[in-house]
Amino acid sequence: MAASQARPTRGTFAHRRRGVVVLTWLLILVLGVVGALTLGGKTSSTFAIPGQESTIALDKISDEFGAGNGNATARVVIPAPAGQTLTTGENAGAVTALVDELGTLPGRGRRHRPAEPAGPRRERRPEHR
Repeated sequence: MAASQARPTRGTFAHRRRGVVVLTWLLILVLGVVGALTLGGKTSSTFAIPGQESTIALDKISDEFGAGNGNATARVVIPAPAGQTLTTGENAGAVTALVDELGTLPGRGRRHRPAEPAGPRRERRPEHR
C-alpha cells in the first residue's frame, strides 16, 4: 500500500465530510458578518491634529465666519457719482467691465448687470398636472 493511501489527507476528509465542511464555512461566514455589524463603529472622514497652527487657524475661521459649506454669497454695491446714474454713458461701461471681471472669478454664481431693468429672474417651471 502506498503512503498516500494509508494516511487520509485533508482533501479526503473534506470530500467524505463535505456537509460538515460546508456548514463550518457558513458558520464562519455568519460569525464574521455578525461581528462586523455589531463591533464595527462609525467611520469618520475627518482628520485633525490638535495644537497645529493650521488646525487652530481653521477652527478660528469656522468660529468667525461659519462652517464654510460653500453657500457663501457676496454683493458688490457700486455708488453712482453725484447727479449721475450707473446705467448711462461711461458709468455703464465701467459697471459692465467690472461685472465681466467679477464673472471670471472661480466659484461665482449668477451675475446681474444694473442696466437690466427686470433684475435677476427665476426660472418658472411649468406645473405638472
